[in-house]
Amino acid sequence: MNARLSVAVLLLSLALMKLDVIGLVRFVVAVRVKYGTAPALLFACVIRANWHDAHVGAPASYVFRGGEDVGLVFLPGATVEPAAYAPLLKRVAEEARATVILARPAFRSPVLFGGAKAFRALAASDPDVRTWVVGGHSMGAGSLGAAGIAADPASGARGLAMLAGVPTGSVDLLDRHDQCETEIRIGPVP
Repeated sequence: MNARLSVAVLLLSLALMKLDVIGLVRFVVAVRVKYGTAPALLFACVIRANWHDAHVGAPASYVFRGGEDVGLVFLPGATVEPAAYAPLLKRVAEEARATVILARPAFRSPVLFGGAKAFRALAASDPDVRTWVVGGHSMGAGSLGAAGIAADPASGARGLAMLAGVPTGSVDLLDRHDQCETEIRIGPVP
């Protein structure tokens, strides 16, 4: 791809994104390794144009309170509007008597969530909760999302909840089994 086209794609990316420059850069850096810089920028433009939800006044996360003993930070699946999980997570909060934080990663990509550091920051936003677990759906539950965070001892996560997700690659949860102490079970939706 020539330099002029690359510059045009970059300018278009900047015009479309409006906000979230850090998320755009992190996305491009993550994707360019496999596809190159110009396609990564183009993909970022398509995502931002079709699924843009980072706007002034949007909450950084949604919080559902059902209790303070246990907290769950939940990562949505890639390209899924976080609000789509609200009914399910509200029910989890009520039935498990837990505090549930539904994260809103940049570009709706759990890869860009920020790992253990971002998990700890969200958990620290509610100091009354004693035990925190991490969970997610699809890509948000996998190795680049919740499973990766749960496998990192620095995260402080004491459990993992996966909704239609699977850890891949080098995630090894065996070393963490003795540190996980929380079990939340929610029955099937009637």
